[in-house]
Amino acid sequence: MDQNVKANGNYSGRVVEGPTNPMVTPLLTDLYQFTMAYAYWKANKHQERAVFDLYFRKNPFGGEYTVFAGLEECIRLIANFKFTEDEISFIRESLPGSCEVKEVD
Repeated sequence: MDQNVKANGNYSGRVVEGPTNPMVTPLLTDLYQFTMAYAYWKANKHQERAVFDLYFRKNPFGGEYTVFAGLEECIRLIANFKFTEDEISFIRESLPGSCEVKEVD
């Protein structure tokens, strides 16, 4: 990974290819994440930097430790994160009716 990181967190001059797994999309999350993003927007914090964790709640298969693999795939998703028009329509339909949804670029 390129170590020349700009102050805003963007990698200088480095293009990161998208995910290799077609199942890895911005919709690979739950409704809670979308409602939290909506809350950030409503609080006018959507332009501020936020930090989120990538985790699971318990070790699968009754194990006592976990080996993490797939960090590169996670970085590829984050570096190329954007919604398609169909995904935006799906999110709009999934949010509670009380949410104000405006057109966003």
